Amino acid sequence: MCHYLTAEYMTTSSSLSFIEYLIQTSVFTLLAMSILVMSNFQKANTRCNCT
Repeated sequence: MCHYLTAEYMTTSSSLSFIEYLIQTSVFTLLAMSILVMSNFQKANTRCNCT
């Protein structure tokens, strides 16, 4: 019984770490996307100001 509980705990902790990994990667992706959008917006803004 104790061994079973330990195995179950290990699987839940691994799935939790996987969820944390997914959250971290999604946050990193969102950050990169926002930086790209902001740089593109600034380029478009300077182009509009030049004309």
